[in-house]
Amino acid sequence: MKICTYRAGIKANFYIQSKGNYSGRPLKNPIPNCFAVQTNTPLAYQICYCLFKMRVYEPFIHGTAIPFIRLKDAQTIIFEAFAKQYDEQKLKTIEKIQALIDVESEKINLLKQLEYTLSKETYRNGK
Repeated sequence: MKICTYRAGIKANFYIQSKGNYSGRPLKNPIPNCFAVQTNTPLAYQICYCLFKMRVYEPFIHGTAIPFIRLKDAQTIIFEAFAKQYDEQKLKTIEKIQALIDVESEKINLLKQLEYTLSKETYRNGK
């Protein structure tokens, strides 16, 4: 496993947000302030997602204006977590729940767009 600061062109299995209010959040796509994680561990993303949801990173987040997590702290947390054994079925279930949440979020966004469109149309046609 390799964890490094993301730079353009670095390919990784997933990324971890390093700055902001969601420091420690795993990401599928890179952003400017993130770490790149290269690993062969199956379900590594779900393990890091569990760490984020359990707020394991919070004691290691520093900064007053812009919160951030140091690369060394993130590496320590992740390496310790990957040294443990996990129930693969539970991690796959978490992955399925994430997929369902994404689908439902998309439905909610479509409904909000429909609501806006109908509101706009109603206002324009009002007398």
